[in-house]
Amino acid sequence: MERVALEAGPLSQWLFEGLAKAGLPMNRIETRHVKAFLKAQPNKTDRNDGRVLHR
Repeated sequence: MERVALEAGPLSQWLFEGLAKAGLPMNRIETRHVKAFLKAQPNKTDRNDGRVLHR
């Protein structure tokens, strides 16, 4: 695993802190900002979404 991306939400702060303390590289994303970008991808797959989100 290279990086963990969490969607912003009620539990994300708690999860983010716990996983970061465990030494995992973390990203927290705001879905409103990413949603339109992900929809515009010509080849929409979970794998491609993951590649975009971990950057």
